[in-house]
Amino acid sequence: MADQVGVDPELLSSLTSKLRNVAADVEAEASEPPIPQAGEVTDVIEAALRLICTGVGNMSASAGGVGDAVAESRDTYTTTDYESALQLEKTQLNAENPN
Repeated sequence: MADQVGVDPELLSSLTSKLRNVAADVEAEASEPPIPQAGEVTDVIEAALRLICTGVGNMSASAGGVGDAVAESRDTYTTTDYESALQLEKTQLNAENPN
């Protein structure tokens, strides 16, 4: 018998929630960093902080997008798995009871 491949839809739902929650939490706490007081290098430090904030914002948006993709994949998997199981059952019944 061939190896079986399976996915736990509840695990995918949990992963979806975690990814979406991370994105929501980061967005809820997002704010502009204060302007640093670093003397001659203030502009450099400020630019670095803005770059870091932009990166965190991008990661947050990506986490939300990945959460959406996982949810869509879970839905596709469960639908396909169910339809395949029905088709297999129908095929088995037809083989056992040919007309």
